[in-house]
Amino acid sequence: MIATTLGRIRAAEPCADGWRHLLVALGEGGDPDLDRTVTLAEIVASNGVEDALWVACHAVTLTAADERVLRLFAADCAERALCAEREAGREPDARSWAAVEAARAYARGEIGAEELRAAYAAACDAGWAAVDAARVAAAVYAAHSARDAAWGAAAWAARAAAYAASAATAAYAAYAAADAVCAERDWQAARLLAYLRGEVNA
Repeated sequence: MIATTLGRIRAAEPCADGWRHLLVALGEGGDPDLDRTVTLAEIVASNGVEDALWVACHAVTLTAADERVLRLFAADCAERALCAEREAGREPDARSWAAVEAARAYARGEIGAEELRAAYAAACDAGWAAVDAARVAAAVYAAHSARDAAWGAAAWAARAAAYAASAATAAYAAYAAADAVCAERDWQAARLLAYLRGEVNA
């Protein structure tokens, strides 16, 4: 289970509203126990996917297994974004679908970083200005690259998951009614919780 402490979250300077909401949900008062362990699943349940992934980016030391979970979740969200484009009558380029599958294969150790970069480049070549190429970039954004020296590969995996979830929500918001956007956010929360609880194969 991906977890951190209240102290690490506070040290990362969360937004005031999100911090207060989390403390209330945990039953903590104005002087919280900063050594208290908080799981990412608890944060998803109390604050939602966006805040949970922010914590994963800024206040968690991710293991290789944690990184795999977040990469797979990112790929799932990117695929949802592509599906939203299809539902809107815009069929995504096949290279975008392939990039999502490459992201999953990389997360599971089935291909290396160079193959993932190639899939990312192919998706971009499909038309960076096109919506689908921008969406699918989220799934492969966490590829090992020079940027990993600054953040670490695991942190980039968390950042990619956050970007992918946001991209999928935006894809539905672009054409769907508000209830469809809410349904997408609910799906993301349920999917991430399923990964965190080991209910789906990561």
